[in-house]
Amino acid sequence: MEDTGIRRTANDRFKLASPKWTQVGLLVAVCLHFGLFVLVQPFEAADLGGGANEIESINFPPEVRIPPPPEAIARPAAPRIPRSRSPTNRRRPRFRGGHFLRLPRKPARGTARLCP
Repeated sequence: MEDTGIRRTANDRFKLASPKWTQVGLLVAVCLHFGLFVLVQPFEAADLGGGANEIESINFPPEVRIPPPPEAIARPAAPRIPRSRSPTNRRRPRFRGGHFLRLPRKPARGTARLCP
């Protein structure tokens, strides 16, 4: 490549070196596995002895009692909202001192107030 005068970043250098390091890593892994399979003795399962040849049977009781099904659970009563707290009959919130909360009116359309 020609020298264009543009310096490569660390990320660019990493991306260019990545395929080389991947090939080297794969070659080392294959050689290591091949060496382990050739040099190490094969694994064998230990003999734990013969299992039990006798089969035991379980004697069930002659009569099995099944209990009756449980009683049905009663549904809860529907909630009732008192008249004084209904959404249509609310009082306005108050600040300390008993003054009502008064919000400023919405500005007319097309006007913008940046400062109060």
